[in-house]
Formats: sequence, C-alpha cells, structure tokens
Amino acid sequence: MQTLSKAIKNHSWITFGIKISLFLIITWVFYYQFISADLNFEVISELNIISGIIAVLFMPLNWFCEYKKWKVTVNTVSDNIESKNIHNAFLAGIVSGMLTPNMLGNFVGRIFYFNRKYRVDLIILTTLSNFSQFVWSIVFGLIGIAIINFETQKEFIWISLLIIVFLIAFFFFFDRYLMFIPYFKKWVKRFTEFNLSRALKMQFLFWSCFRHLVFSVQFMFVLNFFNQEISFTLMFWIWQVYFWVTLSPSLFLGKIVIRESISVWVLSAAGLNPTIVVLSSLSIWILNLFIPTILSLIFCKPPIGSSL
Repeated sequence: MQTLSKAIKNHSWITFGIKISLFLIITWVFYYQFISADLNFEVISELNIISGIIAVLFMPLNWFCEYKKWKVTVNTVSDNIESKNIHNAFLAGIVSGMLTPNMLGNFVGRIFYFNRKYRVDLIILTTLSNFSQFVWSIVFGLIGIAIINFETQKEFIWISLLIIVFLIAFFFFFDRYLMFIPYFKKWVKRFTEFNLSRALKMQFLFWSCFRHLVFSVQFMFVLNFFNQEISFTLMFWIWQVYFWVTLSPSLFLGKIVIRESISVWVLSAAGLNPTIVVLSSLSIWILNLFIPTILSLIFCKPPIGSSL
C-alpha cells in the first residue's frame, strides 16, 4: 500500500513537471510570435469592446461543441463511465491536441484515462469525430470560394459541389466501401461493433457544423473588435481561411505562424489591413487554444486506474 502511495505521489510530481514545461513552452512561443510580427498599431484607431466581449463568450461555446462530440464518442464505447474521467480525459485531449496539427492528436491525452482494451475503439471513434470537423472545414471553405468567385469562375461551382457531395457521402458510407480494401478491412470491422448508425454520424456532423459556425462568427467579431465591418461577404472569406489552414501542413501548437500567414494571404485579398488580420488571428489562437490549454494544464488531474 505504501509503495502504491509513493508511486502515485511520484506520478503527480512528474505530471506537474510536464505541465510547467508545457506552460513555459507555449508561453515562449506566443511571446516570440507576438514580438516577431511587424505590426503597425497606428491603423487601430479604436476598439469595439462589445464585439470583443462577444468573441470571448464564444470560447466556451466552441469547446462545448467539442465536448459534446467527446461525450458521444465515450457513450458509444460504454454507458458506464465516471464523469470525472470523461472531464479529465477531455482536458488532457486539449493539451495533446494543441501539440498536433488541427487537434488531430487529441486522442493521445484522452485514451490514458481508460482501460487498454478500449483505447483502439476510442482512437477510431475520435478520428471519426475529427474527420467530421474536417468535412465542414472543406465544405464551408468551398462554399466561400465558390461564392466569392461566382462571377469569374462559374465552372468552379460545379467542381465544389461535386467535392462537397463526395465528402458527405464518404462520411456516411466509408465503412461500406473501405471493406473492399484489404489494408483498411481490419480497421473498418471495428466500426461494425458499434453499429455506426446514421443517427450517430449525424450527431458528429451536427456538432462539428455548429462548432465551425461558432468559431467562424467568433473570428468575425474579433475582426469587428479591431473596427472591421461585419458582413456576409467577410464570413465567406473567413471560411476560406479555415479551408486553407485545414489543408496546410504543420507540426504543432495549433498551426501558429502558419495560421497567421494564411489569414494575411486570404483576408488581404478581401481588402483587410494585414496588421489587423495578424492581431485578430493571434486573438483567435489565444481564445480558442492558448487559454483552454493553460486552463486544462491547471485543472486536469492525472489518470489513476481506469474507469472501464
């Protein structure tokens, strides 16, 4: 008993050390990104405080959508799980996701709160959940590109429509088609254990769609905070930003630097000032990734035992 207590205590110190290390790394990256940006603050004549407050309020709504997808994932594996393990696993997923492109590594932090025999199932279902978010990033991005270029490149509308239909159809029926490919066959068989109904897939798509709309509107309010005018056209440009950010390669930290570069490239074409775009993109990164990661490092408790 004393040995177990000592092991738990040592594990807590190791976890604390990892938390502090990650905190320092993330803080340093943010500081470096901020001071290295060539910002001209003279273009900011005034700030819209109300829009700034609204943008902040969208942060918990954004992560609520992701949490709902995580709940669907866990409940599909088992309906007898302690809430504290679900919460801690979700927080750990925020941290591990921060260190990978597009939050794809969120399953790494989550699976250690559950028994080993369930981890493959959780990884597969989390991947499906992440793919549902990818689908909407591409769909809304193509819609934005098609609308912005409607007058000059009408043929692109048909190409976009075909890609959208293919993506959504693939999401619903991939487990049928991949069964014919030997490499994927053994993985797809795991899905059949969960009886992946259309209703389940619809839940993933619904919350992913809602989440995409949430952080798209949030981005628009952040731009309005820096005195940029809100419009439907601006929303179409924002969708293009997330489209290219989703497709762009990166290693870790929520695609910081890459995200800002793409935002400037896309939104400058819409006539927005590059300095305001960089500040807005950094603000989004702080609200949706930096702050949630720091809070997760503070409140997340290490896994002790398993809940399944």
